[in-house]
Amino acid sequence: MGVDAVVEGQLQRVGTKIRINAQLVDGTTDAHLWAETYNGELGDILFVQSALASAIATAIKGQLTTQERATLANARPIVPKAYEAYLRGRHAWGRGAAANLERAARHFEDAIEQDPTYPLAYVGLADSYVVRAFYSALPPRYACPRAKAAALKALELDPASGEAFASLANVYLNFEWDFQAAESTYARALWPSPPVTRQRTNGTDSCR
Repeated sequence: MGVDAVVEGQLQRVGTKIRINAQLVDGTTDAHLWAETYNGELGDILFVQSALASAIATAIKGQLTTQERATLANARPIVPKAYEAYLRGRHAWGRGAAANLERAARHFEDAIEQDPTYPLAYVGLADSYVVRAFYSALPPRYACPRAKAAALKALELDPASGEAFASLANVYLNFEWDFQAAESTYARALWPSPPVTRQRTNGTDSCR
């Protein structure tokens, strides 16, 4: 694949208990550079992920930016049922087809009901609206404001969410045809820092 290293891992779950076995493998020689096991509760999975990311950065002697360190340090507990609903939504969303996308939206709505402060649930909901409209399963004028509202809510809850910036950029690109805003917001998805600021090319903020 032309990469320096690959992260491999396994996730085991028994009830609310989780175990993550992770290892870092040299991309050229397949030699094991680092390995670790993490145990925790399902509700603390983001903390486990943050610890894993920090350990890998240390193992490869990477330099984390101040923002990256803050992001890793600010991992929040999640509601297990909300997380499970989100994962079911992403699974259905990834399978495509109108029926699966509609099912995905219901899972994301369930995740929001379980935890109204869970940013990724709003991201998933926004993505489900965008894709269903793109494939003509929903009228764009119906899907656009709902997708945008969900993406903006996700950013309100997590101003540094790359996933939320990507969802918002999809709205600008596919519905509002504001290519300048889409480009700058996609850039924020790659390097999320302050809340997005943009100059609209058409002076409006309406869904087409």
